[in-house]
Formats: sequence, C-alpha cells, structure tokens
Amino acid sequence: MNIDFLNYSAFYLLLALILLFLNLFKKDKSQANYKKHFSDDMYNQIFVKKESSKISYLFLLMSYIFIIISIARPIIINEKANDLKDNGKFLVLFDISASMQAKDIYPSRIDFVKNKFNILLENLTRQELGILAFTHEVYLLSAITSDYESLKYKVKNLNLDNIDVNGSNLLKALKKVPQFLNTNDQKVILIFTDGTEKSDFSEEIKYAKSKNIRVYIYATATNKGINLTKKQKILKDTNGNIVITSLNNNIQSLA
Repeated sequence: MNIDFLNYSAFYLLLALILLFLNLFKKDKSQANYKKHFSDDMYNQIFVKKESSKISYLFLLMSYIFIIISIARPIIINEKANDLKDNGKFLVLFDISASMQAKDIYPSRIDFVKNKFNILLENLTRQELGILAFTHEVYLLSAITSDYESLKYKVKNLNLDNIDVNGSNLLKALKKVPQFLNTNDQKVILIFTDGTEKSDFSEEIKYAKSKNIRVYIYATATNKGINLTKKQKILKDTNGNIVITSLNNNIQSLA
C-alpha cells in the first residue's frame, strides 16, 4: 500500500506554522502581545498558559498538522503497477481532451499528470516506452524509446491551450496499441485520464482482452469535479447550464 498526496503545496503551510509558533510563544513576550493576534474567544481557547500541561500544547500543534495533511489530500494506492517495471516495453496514453485542463487537481489535471509521468521515469531503469495522446483522434508523441530525457521534454511541452475537443475516444486509442507493441506476449499500457464521458466500457474491455492488453488507469480528477473555463470564461452547454467535469468512476472497469 502506497500513500501519495494530490496537493503537495499544502506542506508549505508547515513552514508558516513553525514561524507562527516561534513568533507567538517566545518566552520574553507577554500575554498582551499574544492577544493582538487573536480575538478574545479564540485566545482563551488556544493560548497555552504557563500552568497548562505540555500535553495541551502538543494537542494544539498536532491539530494544525492534521489540518495541513488533510489540505494536502492524501490518497492510498492499493496496487503497485509492477508490470510497468518488469515489462521491457509499454505505452503511456495521455487523455488531452478539454476536461484535462480542469483545476480540481492542483495546478491542473494535465500538469499533475506531467509531474506523475516524470516521477514514473525516475523509477524506471532499462524499460522502453512510447507515448500516445488522444481525444477523438490519436496522436503519436514518441515512438518506443529508452531516451527518458526526450520523453520528459515532449511531455513538458504538451500544450492543451488550443484544444477545445470535449470527450475522448478511448477505443480508438486502444486500437493503436498493437502497432507499437506488436508482440504475442501481454501488452502493458498506462492511461492518464479523467475517465472520459462514457458510462459503458464493454467494447474497450472486449478489445483489450482480445489483443492481450493489460490496462492500468491513473485517474486524474475528483469526484466533486469543477466547472470548465476557456479564456477565463465559464463554459456552458447549449441549454445555458454550466459545464461541470468530474471523475468518471466507470473507467475502473477497464483496469
């Protein structure tokens, strides 16, 4: 079982927390100086008096730390994708539809994915991989290679600013896999996606099984979702309703 965080920047608050406590609880300061930082009600609740137990101070500090951890949004990854390390070759597929620009994951879904891809490369050794990007069409970003620096460069410069295609055709992307992993052995792919808009992935499952494709999904969205914007304007559908994009949990049936 692995633990990861969706919002690493929250840990910067730990530094602010340390500075706050150093500033407020210096021995040479009087209680009058402390009070200027809080309302009377808040002061009476959180101030650790001289006669108070050290345990009270510890509980106060720990409560702030747990708040920061919750803001960092910890997640538990139950399954290790060992095949990505053990297999000689595999493909990484990037969903680049418009919804991947949503910011329900900091700083955005696509930027979060780019960071995770770099972390993946840092944990590989001799494996070769290729990259496909897909919306309703499929694009080759990189053929199979072990040149990790070139892969990092291509993914870093993957720009979605001019992409306004809503939705993705995952089946079409899967049908490209045998062209690059043309082996009779099991083919392994990793898909970064928010789940696309489909509710039934039976076609994709059938095709993957027929071609001996093992699929790993890295879901990059939240269940709550967020509204989509383009050029700082909130997108609306033809009925004038605000477009909300969230994680499509049905995608897990394909993994």
